[in-house]
Amino acid sequence: MSRLLLTIAFILFSFDGKAKTRLAQDGIMDLEGWNPKGGEKLRFDGQWMFFWDELLTPMQVLERLQESDQVPLVSLPPGRFTQGENGEQASKNQGVATYVLRLKNLDSDLNLSLYFVDAFTSTKMYFFGDHILDNPKPFYEAGTVSKDPKEAVAYVGRGRSQAFQPSILAGDHFLLVQVANYSSYWGGLWVAPEIGDYEGLLKQERFDIILYYTLLGFLAFMSLYNFSLFLQRREDKGSLYLSIFIFLVVIRDLAATKYAELIGIPSNLMFEVNYKIDYITIFLPGAFFVSFLDFYFTAYSSRKVVRTIWYANFIFVSFILATRVINYSPLLPVAQIFVLVSASFGMIIVLRAFWNREQGAALSMVGMLAIALGLVNDVLYSIGFTFLPSNSIAYAVVFFCFFQGQIVGIRFAAAFRQAERLSRHLKAEVERQTRDIRSILASIRQGIFTIRPQDLQVGEDYSQHLEQILNTKDIAGRGVMDLLFSESSLSSDQKKQLQTALDFTIGEDVLAFESNLHCFARELRLKSTSSDEKIVELDWSPIVNQEDEVEKVLVAVRDVTQLKDLEEKAAAREEELEIVEQLINVSPQRFYRFLPQARNLIDENNSLIATTESYQERVVKDLFVRMHTLKGISRTFGFDELTDQVHLAEDYYVQIMNGQESWDRQRIEDDLNRVSDALERYDRISREKLGRSENDDSLNLSHDELVEVVEAVRALESQVGPMERKELSTISRVINRCYYLPFSDVLADIENSLESLANELGKPEPKLSWKDIGIGMTREGAELLGHVLVHLIRNSLDHGIESGDVREQKGKSRSGEIYIDMCSRDDGSLEIRLSDDGQGLNLGKIENRAREQGLIASGDVLEPNKVAGLIFESGLSTADKVSNISGRGVGMEAVRTFLQDVGGDIQVVLQGQVKDGYAAVAFVLRIPLKYYGSIDLGMSA
Repeated sequence: MSRLLLTIAFILFSFDGKAKTRLAQDGIMDLEGWNPKGGEKLRFDGQWMFFWDELLTPMQVLERLQESDQVPLVSLPPGRFTQGENGEQASKNQGVATYVLRLKNLDSDLNLSLYFVDAFTSTKMYFFGDHILDNPKPFYEAGTVSKDPKEAVAYVGRGRSQAFQPSILAGDHFLLVQVANYSSYWGGLWVAPEIGDYEGLLKQERFDIILYYTLLGFLAFMSLYNFSLFLQRREDKGSLYLSIFIFLVVIRDLAATKYAELIGIPSNLMFEVNYKIDYITIFLPGAFFVSFLDFYFTAYSSRKVVRTIWYANFIFVSFILATRVINYSPLLPVAQIFVLVSASFGMIIVLRAFWNREQGAALSMVGMLAIALGLVNDVLYSIGFTFLPSNSIAYAVVFFCFFQGQIVGIRFAAAFRQAERLSRHLKAEVERQTRDIRSILASIRQGIFTIRPQDLQVGEDYSQHLEQILNTKDIAGRGVMDLLFSESSLSSDQKKQLQTALDFTIGEDVLAFESNLHCFARELRLKSTSSDEKIVELDWSPIVNQEDEVEKVLVAVRDVTQLKDLEEKAAAREEELEIVEQLINVSPQRFYRFLPQARNLIDENNSLIATTESYQERVVKDLFVRMHTLKGISRTFGFDELTDQVHLAEDYYVQIMNGQESWDRQRIEDDLNRVSDALERYDRISREKLGRSENDDSLNLSHDELVEVVEAVRALESQVGPMERKELSTISRVINRCYYLPFSDVLADIENSLESLANELGKPEPKLSWKDIGIGMTREGAELLGHVLVHLIRNSLDHGIESGDVREQKGKSRSGEIYIDMCSRDDGSLEIRLSDDGQGLNLGKIENRAREQGLIASGDVLEPNKVAGLIFESGLSTADKVSNISGRGVGMEAVRTFLQDVGGDIQVVLQGQVKDGYAAVAFVLRIPLKYYGSIDLGMSA
């Protein structure tokens, strides 16, 4: 706002105490009775002769007036092109025009000076008498006046005076002004020239220049002063806003005067730049001024309005910077309204703050009142109230900025006094806080210290508990690597990484510390000769300066030895509880039937390992088959920990067979020992926590003794008569029930695992259908059949039975069904047939996999039953990926191996035709006579 007012002030400089106004009529001004020697100036307001779209020379004007006294007129001010009587065709005030004023009764003895304000573009001026015979030279020329827009050169200037003397030969004199405008919206002669005594005008002009630059210098000093206050107190944004506000005032007026000429830059080259500065500094200062008031009187302002003013500024300034003068010069009324709105909002803020007696509001109010009074005073003075002082608006602007600056000074002084009070108490506060910190360090149950950049040494201040953790009092000034890490569990490489990270981060940006945080150890085991090993946890935190550079590193050390011990015990108890829960779901009889089977598998692997020094493919396969079988049985019982350990051992065997790992006997033994430890842990928890034993609810006879009794009874049956044989039959039936395990018990373990197995495969639990024909299995037979059926039923659920959705699409029940049929063969062996209602074997996939592995020669064509039989080959599987359940390609091979090793066998039999590459099959098992018997009849089957 003040830039606009200051501009008005400098225009009003021309209206000094002796200025008079006579109005020209019909293009003629009569100077009868005017005496400039008394210091009286005269402004040529009124009607001028106006020739639109013509650049008349003095001779052409005289000729035109001789032809006719009736000429077009225009009134000054403002004298725009479009306001002339024949200027209706002036499009957007662009074009050329000639302004002429006839001066009558001008005394030729006077030594005069003409003071005028330039037009907004280019101007050429003539002063001549009515006696001339040829065109005189221009009295004054600014820019290039031409009717051709390409030749016209725009110019920006401000008021100046030019000395002249009237001709003694002339009767009347003429003032002719040619104006050309193609660059601005505001074309025309806006301010009428003034005439006065040369000495008086020269003296006044010098005074005005001195006053002008004195005031600008004072404002520039105030801008620098407020900016220096901001530099001393960066949080005081108000001083910055005021500094920029005053700076824009200075820049606006320097750009709008002859300053460009004073420093040697042609003003016509500065036309666009000057106008951009002129318009930008109308908009921007208002935004900085309201931000200044908003900062100091926040409670009485509106951030929404302030933001709106800034958004509008951004739009206007961007438009001005991106376009030319002709495009943005029409925005002058908008700019003036915008300044008025900003000033009104600022006045509202000040009034509200003043009403609430806010500190500094009264000074801001005084500054605004000074502006208002100065403006009113000079307006009244210019219209004839000469008893009032002149040029007061210029001083008012300075007073305005000065009083606004006082607000900054008051706030700065208040902040300084507060800082002084804080400074007086700072020492005591620092001492108090130091005592508090040392008290904390003395009592806290943690080891806390800092690492200084000098050779990574421990700082002077550290917690006393650190001495207890490290078992030493020699801490301050010691190198942290020697103190904390020399006897730690860190490897030499880890120590080197940590030291490098500390060297690299201290003194650097905090980002470097955060990037290397992974190099700082979080847990250590400290070795000590005077005590047991300690486990400590470390926390690393950077101490940064104002530039976010790491000055020190704060380390917190916690002794968590007891905590870790408790955690390990708690974890062990939790694992025991999980094992107890798993054992509760299995009856003692089932568990103690499983236990010797598992031990046998482990013992067999141990024996095989003990006799093998180097890699043998057959040995590794045998090791894998036993572990794979043990894993299947363990999963059947839900023994998760045992299953996990077996799976780890099994994985290593697979890696050896695939060439990914080499034979390492020690590692194989370690893996098997972990499996054995897990198994014995189940046995120990069963005995100690659940109070179970192998002899619960059982006959106290060894297995060998029971076998002797059975064989003795069978021998007697052939030696006695019918009556005695009937009695022996009863005895035999009772003994057989002790000797043979019912087939239903063998299936029970597998049947109980179907739900969890189905859930893991994402399928509904299948139904297991079979008919009890009174068959019982010996202990060895039950173990054998358990191993075999685990693999077959898992294989059936994984590969044969479809998912629930697929089965429903095929019109089947959502849950699959597995069938087991049994009968005695003529050779005395037991035949068991296992099948399901699933999709069958994928013979196409089996054949493709077999050809990939070289099991089928190129060009050979196999019958479907031959293709189905390939599933017993080593390494062949139709699974797409390896899982805990299948995919290794050894399950069916293991089944055949188990059976053939005891004199049994297994075959796969097709049931029906091959459809879409799939064939329904049944697995037919043959179990030797010695592994089963008839429980109800007491005789061998």
